[in-house]
Amino acid sequence: MDDITRQKIEAMVGIAATNESGLQYGISEAFPSWNVHYEYYQGHIELHLEPSSPSALVRSFADYLNGKLTSVPEVETVGRNFCYFAARLKSERIKEDDYERIGREIIKFRDILTPFIEGCLSSLSAASEVAEALGKYYEQLKQWEPYHINVIDELHANENAHSRILLRLLKYPQAGQLVILKSFLETKVHGWSDLNPEVGHPTIIYNSEYIDGLVEAKGEYAVIIENKIHNAEDQDRQIERYVDTVISHGTPADRIWVVYLTRDGGKVISDYSYTDRVKIILGDRFIPLNYRDDILPWLKESVLPSCMIREEWLVSALKQYIDHLEGMFGLRETQRKIQNKMEERILRLANLTEDTDLPTIYDSLREQEKQFSAILDIIANKKNKIDRAVLRSFTKISKAYFEDSCPERHFDLEDHSRDGFYQIFPEGWPRNVHLEWIPFRGKHLITGHNLTLVLHIEPPKNAKVNQLIAGLAKDETFKALNRENNFRQSGSTFYSFTKSLARSFNEMSIADKTALLKDIYDKVCAVIPIVDKYLSEGKPQPSVEEDEE
Repeated sequence: MDDITRQKIEAMVGIAATNESGLQYGISEAFPSWNVHYEYYQGHIELHLEPSSPSALVRSFADYLNGKLTSVPEVETVGRNFCYFAARLKSERIKEDDYERIGREIIKFRDILTPFIEGCLSSLSAASEVAEALGKYYEQLKQWEPYHINVIDELHANENAHSRILLRLLKYPQAGQLVILKSFLETKVHGWSDLNPEVGHPTIIYNSEYIDGLVEAKGEYAVIIENKIHNAEDQDRQIERYVDTVISHGTPADRIWVVYLTRDGGKVISDYSYTDRVKIILGDRFIPLNYRDDILPWLKESVLPSCMIREEWLVSALKQYIDHLEGMFGLRETQRKIQNKMEERILRLANLTEDTDLPTIYDSLREQEKQFSAILDIIANKKNKIDRAVLRSFTKISKAYFEDSCPERHFDLEDHSRDGFYQIFPEGWPRNVHLEWIPFRGKHLITGHNLTLVLHIEPPKNAKVNQLIAGLAKDETFKALNRENNFRQSGSTFYSFTKSLARSFNEMSIADKTALLKDIYDKVCAVIPIVDKYLSEGKPQPSVEEDEE
């Protein structure tokens, strides 16, 4: 379809196409246009609810339409394997260049569906009022809850913190034996007792070579621990790479275990991380465990009771950690009491009692669950729109900075804010050498008051990268920049600059945002010519690793 025809259709319907190749038009601000839209498809105007396994909001809307559209003679449902639900106007086929008919049909379909959209959202609005009442009741109950403080709660432990705590516990020695590690291996690591290796005194390492936790007696055995307690995304070939790393240490492949630790067992590892090749290598030595059903009961029922009384710091740490995990899963005694009262209130608001027959209670709860899930989707959609808007502003200003300050050089800007970072790749640098905003998500721009931009030099290290690292270590200008910022090289971060903000990035005017980012980029981009110098210097010398090869 040519641009002129498309523009005429857009003028008729009053909104721009969200996907020009497919001529799609969003139906409402409440629904993401990419998966709920009107579409010119195979000569007809159709309503598509995509994909085939959509969000709770889309499922809720589909259920609502299924019960209503049967009374509309002008509309028929159709099967589309890429849709969860699809319907179309009954009409003669429309030619692709007949913009007037396409526009009229979209408007006609919109007029038919508008009352149903409003009805669906109205029912969700009523459910949101119930949710609000429940929220207020919950806050009232919490006011009577005994004062409770847990240091780990207050520190907002992330996955790294949980890995450190677990590995620190595994290191505990008693009479020269690693008794907690021995208990973990014998009770939680399937197949360990069958092979019956000696536990001995392995190295227990946190966050080395990108592995969250590694228990390794080189040449004898290794247990890789991958921690996903907060549902971090699996990475490409992640488990395969970890296993290959341990094999390169000299450990036999048939003596390697991988413990995949999730929050509650709900997360299943992806095939692109746990590849077919590594499945063959590990066999049944891939061990999925979770904190709720495996780690917490083990700590509470096995580890804590076996601790010696004189180990007061260990006992104290275990009690705090057990309490933290119980809080995470709503298992504290006070939480259970609140939960029981909340369940009673939910039944009451639905005009149900404990005497109501079980199928009726179940169906009511299932319907409420669907409605509340749909409400959460609406909230998430709105939040994502805000995120995208502020991130677009950030990217636009950042691109303008590099285009103005370095017009002769290209810079790739990659937004990985969903994973917590945003990277900038200067032309001519290896991909593992780059500038990076970290931590970085939409919330850091919307509510945060600190922004940090760093120079990262990440593995793999080759001769060129080793040459760069050696050059930076002796470069007086680079060292002066670090001294000025009170920064010392740490891990893969070789330079870091943090700017404290009186108000968030989102609250600033365009002029203030531009001035802020220019200030930070000017400060950090001072390292670019220094890095350029060492990356382009003569023929690099072989690295130690290359000499050994």
